[in-house]
Amino acid sequence: DIIFFWVARMTMMAGHFTGKMPFRDVYIHGLVRDENGKKMSKSAGNGIDPLLLINKYGADALRYTLIKEVAGAGQDISLQYDRNTDESESVQASRNFANKLWNAARFVLLNLDGKSSQQLGKPDLAKLELCDRWILSRFYQTVQETRKNIDEYGLGEAAKGLYEFIWGDFCDWYIELVKPRLREGENRLVAQQTLAYVLDGILKLLHPFMPHITEEIWHNLSQQTDVSLAVQAYPQVDEILVTASTPTIPQTEATPTTIAEAKTTTYDNPVLQFLADLPTEVTTLLRENRTPLLWLGGGLLALAGLKILTSFIGTLNSLPFFPALFKIVGLAYVTWFVLRYLLRSQTRSEVLGQLKTLAQQFQSSVNQNLSVSPSPSPSTPVTFIDPQLKIAF
Repeated sequence: DIIFFWVARMTMMAGHFTGKMPFRDVYIHGLVRDENGKKMSKSAGNGIDPLLLINKYGADALRYTLIKEVAGAGQDISLQYDRNTDESESVQASRNFANKLWNAARFVLLNLDGKSSQQLGKPDLAKLELCDRWILSRFYQTVQETRKNIDEYGLGEAAKGLYEFIWGDFCDWYIELVKPRLREGENRLVAQQTLAYVLDGILKLLHPFMPHITEEIWHNLSQQTDVSLAVQAYPQVDEILVTASTPTIPQTEATPTTIAEAKTTTYDNPVLQFLADLPTEVTTLLRENRTPLLWLGGGLLALAGLKILTSFIGTLNSLPFFPALFKIVGLAYVTWFVLRYLLRSQTRSEVLGQLKTLAQQFQSSVNQNLSVSPSPSPSTPVTFIDPQLKIAF
């Protein structure tokens, strides 16, 4: 429909009235299908309201999801969507990506000492460390791949490439590697310059895919409120830093343990060295002595609970009315027991009958243990020795 009603007619009308072609290239993308893979239409009533997803996840997340899902020219997009909850796993993943970028940018801005990316300037190649050269090389490789994909209308491939570089290389690796260096003097300045320079380039690369969040972060980074990121030049490739000899860090091995090991740095100052090694040493100690520490922690919690209970009971005993209250309760129980079981003839006879049964059972048990003849018949009187009752039954 688009080709017939728009492309063909516009070409013919422009050729007739102006004698020129209105455009040289036409980008044709596939349909955005519903969660069941069916074409969305008003008659079928299976359309997905984009405003619901925008209100829940943001316009940037929805925009990036649709671009990232474009696998090739003309291939349809199947959008994950739950109509009961108005939720989408794919859009949620894009929102998580935006949150990751926002948190990384906050970390960078907090460590720039209030300076803008222009004030810090481009990193000095002579002072770069190995990880700085690696991230700059990966950045320019990403610039090269992104420009190539966009020129060839591979928007989905460009979006996925930016995702892998930003989340994997920049956030998970370089930021973790550079954290110890942000506490030093001249080395701190080089780290700040590299962080600001790469983040500035990331925002420019990602701006066509996520315009709103990148615009906001860029204004804070550049400290320019009267200039828009949309009119800035797209990053160019620096061939000097794009080198195949730059070492790579496998993303498949990017675990918290390997990141902690990669962050280890040797300092001339023993105090700084101790502070740098302290997190690793503490983590190793806790891992190796996990079971004893759990038992120790449980014992300390039990002692703390016993101490609290003892203090509570002591507090109750210190109250002036509490001992007297216990005496009143005890006296009331004794009075009730005497009235219930001793002062009434019927209940008294029941108590005596129960005592007689208990005496017979006790005598039978003793005779069995001593291999004595069976207990006397019920007619034989048995004396139950009780200094208070003095009753034979």
